[in-house]
Amino acid sequence: MSISRRHHYIPKFLIQGFAGDDGKLAVFDRQKNLLNPSRKYPKQVFYEWNRNLFFVNGKETDFIEELFSKIESRFAPAYHRIISKEKNPENPYFDHFHLIHYLGILFNSLPLNDEKITELVQKSTFEDFAFQIRNKDGSEIPEHKKKEILKRFRQEPAFTQAIKSWKGITDYLKLDIVKFSQFCKVYHAASEVQLHLLGDNPFLLKNERVSAVYESEFIFPLSKGVTFYHYFGKELKSISAENRIKVDILIFLQSNKLVCSPDSSYLSMIANIASKYDSKEKIIKLKELIFRIFENN
Repeated sequence: MSISRRHHYIPKFLIQGFAGDDGKLAVFDRQKNLLNPSRKYPKQVFYEWNRNLFFVNGKETDFIEELFSKIESRFAPAYHRIISKEKNPENPYFDHFHLIHYLGILFNSLPLNDEKITELVQKSTFEDFAFQIRNKDGSEIPEHKKKEILKRFRQEPAFTQAIKSWKGITDYLKLDIVKFSQFCKVYHAASEVQLHLLGDNPFLLKNERVSAVYESEFIFPLSKGVTFYHYFGKELKSISAENRIKVDILIFLQSNKLVCSPDSSYLSMIANIASKYDSKEKIIKLKELIFRIFENN
């Protein structure tokens, strides 16, 4: 079997949700500060070459990429039902819970969290990740042996990469999912004009210092016309067009490399508006205005 090398940190099916009628996206290069003259297919954006490729026991392997691909393929049907307002015929709550679960995994898998996950692995124990290390016969391993094994694991880049999905799972398992889901809303744009942006840092967190995405109120664009909101103990009834545009501006501002949109004119307009937010203070104020939506309903 051939080794894959183009590894998407945002899955292609989610990127496709922001494509235009031609199946392509307008792309703004944040580092070059310019709109790409040509539109791109989903496979051409939000990836890194060999991101999930490692040498294990002297052999090149992409098993981490296969792990993420399996997680994505299991979530993809739920995602398509959610953005199309189709009900899960077996369990009407399953897709909503699956969405919350997947967002935790995706958050930890983004390049912007690479350093944070590396630091976490270096200071955590197997117990922190709910791992049990035992002999093949099931017997206990002495503590000094466990420390030796943990040291070797910490030196293995593939282990650190795999922990990204595992942290998303453990963060989810700590939730009271029924209570948590009461303060989540999937909002579908009321008009046929659907132009939301997707960037390489797509989670808008009210509190960026949290260890798990579930610990903060946050906004996440699911597609060009659908947005996910998580809030604490408040009621979210409606989202104004002004607020949705402000969300797109902040998505643009916090992206490191790329921002995509179904429409190049809209993306260019957002880029122009975003250029006016030329200080940290202005960006902080913009975020405050966006998250007031949870206070005014």
